Amino acid sequence: IDIKGNEKADSFAKKALAKEITDYTLPYQDFKPLINDFISHCWQLRWNACESNKLHSIIPNITETIHFDPKSRRDQTVLNRCLIGHSRLTHLYLLLANPAPICHYCQSHLTVKHILLECNGLRNRRPYHVSSLYELFRNVSLEVLVQFIRNIGYYHEI
Repeated sequence: IDIKGNEKADSFAKKALAKEITDYTLPYQDFKPLINDFISHCWQLRWNACESNKLHSIIPNITETIHFDPKSRRDQTVLNRCLIGHSRLTHLYLLLANPAPICHYCQSHLTVKHILLECNGLRNRRPYHVSSLYELFRNVSLEVLVQFIRNIGYYHEI
């Protein structure tokens, strides 16, 4: 009340109500954020429908990213393969039409998740204690993860 700028704005707004609605062309840049938000929303809905996807448990939100700053190209490859859960060690059998690999520590089906989290034979060698891949990739230093993979002899197998 009694603010000079506000009263002036109110009077212009009241005058505008009496005017005819016209079509104005707006620059396309004004719509970009709305379009991007809509696309992200649709993508997130589709991603949520794929909960059985291995990556969904690690990256539940599409806007969330995991950044690697590896020391070498090989480290980056190993980390990416661990992230997606596919490696030569665990998936080469599909290409060769061989039986699925078995963990030589505990005789379970060999998967990246099994190596990084589940194998009881590797429990004492893991320098971290997390219960999910989500926690692993957020709370454990990537250098520690790479070093663990080196120590158990899988660095060149993954």
